[in-house]
Amino acid sequence: NILVDYEKLGYQAISHLFETGRTKITMLTYDQIDEIYRRRYGIADVEYDSQIIDGIEKAFADFGIDFTENFSLIYDATINPELEPDCLNQLKSALNQENVGVFCLGDNRAVKVYQVAEELGLQVGKDLSVIGMFNTSWAGILSPSLTSMSINESLIGKLTAEAVMEGWTGREVIIIPELIIRDST
Repeated sequence: NILVDYEKLGYQAISHLFETGRTKITMLTYDQIDEIYRRRYGIADVEYDSQIIDGIEKAFADFGIDFTENFSLIYDATINPELEPDCLNQLKSALNQENVGVFCLGDNRAVKVYQVAEELGLQVGKDLSVIGMFNTSWAGILSPSLTSMSINESLIGKLTAEAVMEGWTGREVIIIPELIIRDST
């Protein structure tokens, strides 16, 4: 098994936001998939978001900041577009707070955060901080460039190839994520 330490990923991302003075944290994540939809299309029930939130909660504890008072979760309305107005309203409300940091599960979700910030007259990297995930090409396209958590996909690919070529069995490798700091934080 080649696994990413998603708890560490959440911890690193939020610790960085705390270190830059952000104390109100919002996570923009994928919307919940209906169980029947998931089964119909063979979508695995992967709960890496829960592991990430475990890491986030640990960062709150280590920094002495109340998790329940200062953390919010917003579901991106990608599967259910009719929920988009609710998502945008929640995001506007979150961004209108002092010392806001947003962690997006997927760099592509940061696009929505940047758009809402612009509508509100806020500057990403100055008035709020944003971190994405997966360190995709979105990180360089967005302006200011997006800080992102890399899960080191190239290492995962290399190790997967080695595992297949060498016939690994019973071996577990944990991949440590890496924070790629850019101008959004």
